[in-house]
Amino acid sequence: MSTCTRALTVSIAPSDGDWSAMRQLLNRMWDGVQRAANAGMREYVKGDTANGTEPRLPKLDGAISKAAYAAARAAAPDVPSGAVSDVMQRVRARYLHDRWKVVVSCRQSVPTYRRPLPYSVRRQNWSLTTTEKGYGAVFAVGELRRDQRPEFGLILRTRRDREIVEAIAEGRYARRTLEILPPGWDRSGKIVAKLVYTMPRPEARGAAGLMPVRTGAESLLIATIGGEPFRWNGDELRELIEAYERRRQRMSEDWKFEGRCPSDHRRERRRAYGLAADKREDRVRTRLQQLAATVTGKARRHGFAGIAYDDRERSFVAPFPWAQFRSILAQRCEAVGLVMEVTTGVDEDGGCPADTPGERATAPVSQATSHADSPRKGSGM
Repeated sequence: MSTCTRALTVSIAPSDGDWSAMRQLLNRMWDGVQRAANAGMREYVKGDTANGTEPRLPKLDGAISKAAYAAARAAAPDVPSGAVSDVMQRVRARYLHDRWKVVVSCRQSVPTYRRPLPYSVRRQNWSLTTTEKGYGAVFAVGELRRDQRPEFGLILRTRRDREIVEAIAEGRYARRTLEILPPGWDRSGKIVAKLVYTMPRPEARGAAGLMPVRTGAESLLIATIGGEPFRWNGDELRELIEAYERRRQRMSEDWKFEGRCPSDHRRERRRAYGLAADKREDRVRTRLQQLAATVTGKARRHGFAGIAYDDRERSFVAPFPWAQFRSILAQRCEAVGLVMEVTTGVDEDGGCPADTPGERATAPVSQATSHADSPRKGSGM
């Protein structure tokens, strides 16, 4: 049976309601994981002997990965080994992605993690529990292990969230990694957990072929149904992105060198900047999810078996998270039993295209989203 990996992100709260000590402990874990990641990255750069004289980069020596892990453990001795091992997988993937530009062409500096990273708990080290208010999760944090592991209540706001957690608790969905995400720019903000799970891949339904959906300059998406165009204009999304970019540019102009101010004022400005970026990212993601739901709903109502998606037209608004929307749409298609074919161009938002320009990738195109390749970004998109 074919399966796919998905993640559910929910807010959590200690069962006893006391956040003070627990927040300090989690901050230590996030800071420790960040130190471990940077220490490991330095070992990768230091031990790599690639110089660009060969047509292809040589395979990394296994001793380098071992040295990187040892350096990470030394930098964060109070972080559990499982969390360090998981973050080192993230570090290795990031280094291999940037290896040529860092070591050979020298067009990029060494990748640095400047913000806390998620605290990862492996499958065997956490479990779901039943509480008076619903479901909770028990996992080790720092020195609180074994019988001292704290319990956190899961704040499930929608019926879909409850159905997914129930399926994980009953064993219908296989439980995977649990990630505790840092709260972003506001250290006193809510704490969020990401529950990674594996579910059976839905089977495609419908027999009317694929519904063509392409991106446009004036309208974000244009579908062709029965020879007639149907448009999703996306004006609200365009206005949201343009307003944020305009405000960001004007704030940057106002904060030039000549406008120097005391350090506490600068910290408050950076905090306000970060919170605005977090808010903008959340709002854009919500709009993209809503748009994906309407597109797939349209395809199902008209009896299509899937969507033929073409996003080579990228002039709607800049910057736009094309790769993120393609991923959201692919996951939505998979969830409702639709297939998806993609014709895509080169991503302008930092993502890797699903295929080369002009080529088609048969669906489902969505890849298994795991904890190692989907970090939460609190600084905007």
